[in-house]
Amino acid sequence: MKPNKPTLLLAGAAFAGLMLSACVSRTQPPSSDGCRGSGCTAGGSNTAGGANTDNNSSGNGGTGAAGAGTTIGHELPEPGPIDPFMDKAIEYLVAAQHENGGWGGGSHARQNERDPHAVQVDPGSTSFAAMALIRAGHTPFSGKYKDAVLKATKYVVGAVEEAAEEGPRITSLQGTQLQSKLGQIIDTSMASQFLARVLPLTEPDPTLQKRVEAALDKCIRKIEASQGEDGGWTTQGWAPVLQSSMNNQALELAQVAGRKVDETVLKRSREYQRRDVDANTGSVGGAKASDAAGVSFYAGAATQRATAKDASEVERALERAKEKGNRAAQRKG
Repeated sequence: MKPNKPTLLLAGAAFAGLMLSACVSRTQPPSSDGCRGSGCTAGGSNTAGGANTDNNSSGNGGTGAAGAGTTIGHELPEPGPIDPFMDKAIEYLVAAQHENGGWGGGSHARQNERDPHAVQVDPGSTSFAAMALIRAGHTPFSGKYKDAVLKATKYVVGAVEEAAEEGPRITSLQGTQLQSKLGQIIDTSMASQFLARVLPLTEPDPTLQKRVEAALDKCIRKIEASQGEDGGWTTQGWAPVLQSSMNNQALELAQVAGRKVDETVLKRSREYQRRDVDANTGSVGGAKASDAAGVSFYAGAATQRATAKDASEVERALERAKEKGNRAAQRKG
């Protein structure tokens, strides 16, 4: 299949990648051996997208020291099957990948360029596309397109390693479609999400896994250091409210992966998202309308995305209360 539409590449990668990302707040009960999340195997190890909870669960929202394997109570669920028609989209993505492992969505100034191999690759688009492949069941060491995922992993890790420690960016490339639409540090946001997801999948290569850990920690530091006083990340872009949501989710995913995250930063981020909802009227978008290109849907989507974990916690609390009530009723009966 000959790829020739970078805009479609970006849209397809974003769609599939966001399908995967939306699962972050869903939970799975542990198996009999204590393993939770996707890819559980005998002995409690986790090899396909979930974080290892073996003898290390921190319960409800705790964070451990980086590298300690401590996780919070939210694990990535086993990915469900995808429709066969999406196989063509996956084939397209693989065909559009550059030799260095990256993908490019093109620049905002040259949207007429239709050849994905004629545009520069960037970490953000690469992370979107690579997450789509993971969602389709491919990992760096398994699946039909394992080589594509491995190359993408090495490209993103390399980009982060080459980036300066100071500042929020992980690339010197500017003017990409992602940056123009979502904000100037969206590459850092998406790289963090991808690295958090691919981290447990790199277990077969300890050296690569250590590099992924270090790159993820570096992205986390950049995200935390660049948060605004209001709790958001609104550095330019057409609808930077979505970037704030992506950063919030990147931090949560990093926690799931067992990395250390500043709880104060995460708390402020969640408060920033909650402020956009009027509990009395149910309206959204007022507080962050200017950051959502004046489109309430963007603000609403960002708020829903960033508060999904809270909603999941409420749902579980209600389920526990119902179970407790049922047991009490049974004892009385």
